[in-house]
Amino acid sequence: MPPSSTGSGATTGPTRTDAGWADWAQGCSNFIVWVTNADKQRFLVIRGQKEQLGLSKAGDSATIQLENSTKAADLQVDVYPRAGGDKRYCTDVFDDQMPEKSATWKAVSGSITFTITSMADQDTIYLVTVSLANVIVESPNGTKESIPDKTFSDVRVGAVPG
Repeated sequence: MPPSSTGSGATTGPTRTDAGWADWAQGCSNFIVWVTNADKQRFLVIRGQKEQLGLSKAGDSATIQLENSTKAADLQVDVYPRAGGDKRYCTDVFDDQMPEKSATWKAVSGSITFTITSMADQDTIYLVTVSLANVIVESPNGTKESIPDKTFSDVRVGAVPG
């Protein structure tokens, strides 16, 4: 969606939309948290590196500012031409029927707070709560969109070696 125009050629800022984002998230690894929208063609993908964020035990929390590029965490919106993109996250199995990503919108501002809410299974599986605030993403053509402030609680992440 394009930003609103003032009629003078200037824009009033990013489009604010909830895009039908789910209120729950899925996750895996160290760590990826992902959320789909209602038509399952857009995916909010949040990545964090537990050690780089300084998270090691239940109760640990870290906030990053998305305008400051970091390898510790990032956020993007992956866009697919049709439903089925969810099969690309947290899996080792791919098939030819999965759609290819058509665009990636990158976060340009806002913050993410990560909190480990529970540890289990020798630090390999844990629950993380992810809170988004004032997040703005930008498309490859420069269109900006505001992601609603959201919290995804107790998302199971981690990996079991195997």
